[in-house]
Amino acid sequence: MQLIMNAEKNRRHRILFATGTALALLGGAVAAIKYSNFTYWSFSFMVSMAGLWMMRAYGVHSPTRQSTNVEQRPGRLAWLLGVLSILAAGASFFFLWVDAQAGGHWTWPLDAIWISTLACAVTWGYIFAKMGWFIN
Repeated sequence: MQLIMNAEKNRRHRILFATGTALALLGGAVAAIKYSNFTYWSFSFMVSMAGLWMMRAYGVHSPTRQSTNVEQRPGRLAWLLGVLSILAAGASFFFLWVDAQAGGHWTWPLDAIWISTLACAVTWGYIFAKMGWFIN
């Protein structure tokens, strides 16, 4: 009886994981096709985030939480890169504001914003993962 219930639970998790994958891909496709329409882009972002959440929630095989040991915690370099990425994001937004005050002729502040945002996402995602915040 327990084996049948576990098989049914695993089947349900696989279906929900596949649904989350389909939602994430659908949201990404809509964002790529309708990138100039803010309404479609915002909605596709929300659908993608919901799909990624479903993938994360139902893709885990064991429900037990892993303990975070001292050697699993992020080091000083990770924290330094995280703080520097936040400072870079702030500086890029400041330079974008300066450019807007001068008439908006530069394009490099926009590139700096997406690069600093990507750096923030990578470094802080690494820090949170090492601290065990993404584990159910």
